[in-house]
Amino acid sequence: MFDINECVLVADTEIDFFNATKVEDFLNFLIKIKKINKDTLILGDFFEYYVGKEILYNDNFKTFLSFLKNEGIKIYLIPGNRECLIKSNGRFSENNFYVLDKKIEINGNNQHILLTHGDEILEQDVFHLAFKKTLELIRENNIEETIPYNIRNVIGKILRKVSKGNIKKNDKTLKLNSFYCLSKYDIVVMGHHNFQKEINIKFEKKTTKVYILGNWHDAKPVLIFDNTFKWIKI
Repeated sequence: MFDINECVLVADTEIDFFNATKVEDFLNFLIKIKKINKDTLILGDFFEYYVGKEILYNDNFKTFLSFLKNEGIKIYLIPGNRECLIKSNGRFSENNFYVLDKKIEINGNNQHILLTHGDEILEQDVFHLAFKKTLELIRENNIEETIPYNIRNVIGKILRKVSKGNIKKNDKTLKLNSFYCLSKYDIVVMGHHNFQKEINIKFEKKTTKVYILGNWHDAKPVLIFDNTFKWIKI
């Protein structure tokens, strides 16, 4: 199990393992993380597309796993909507690449913390959520190949455009789904949103602090935990 005190937190890296240049950019980032003696916790959407079994046979991904093992670099992944075909602690949890549950709760320092990707929190992304539920049903029936990865990728890109159209950079309120009962948490850390944000949500009896990591490719936002969360530059 990961130790949040030993990790940097990022989200939405969206690495395309069919594009070696993008993979190399992320490897350079991981080397910088290693230099500050931290592991990397990714809050969802590590992969560019809705990945399935085919990634196991991708040469760039196999090289990536070997790199992690040889360099002693650990990655922990909280699955996002793009990893909905991946089972926690399943076939991907090897070679220092660990797949966790989709929602992690931490209690410490009198704080109740939620770590999640956020696709089930933002009401604006109903299309993403519907596609995710469809793929999960396909996974449960072991027929994920019925929608080839390139088709999943195209659909994902279309949904991304829809998402960007619905979620504006200056949207301070966001449309949060009460299903997640955010009021029971003191702090929520999530991704899935295109822009880095910090917001306070006021409930009747308390205020919940929400950190939104933003898209990694835009500004490479990184969060660390040292009794409290703070942004750092790598």
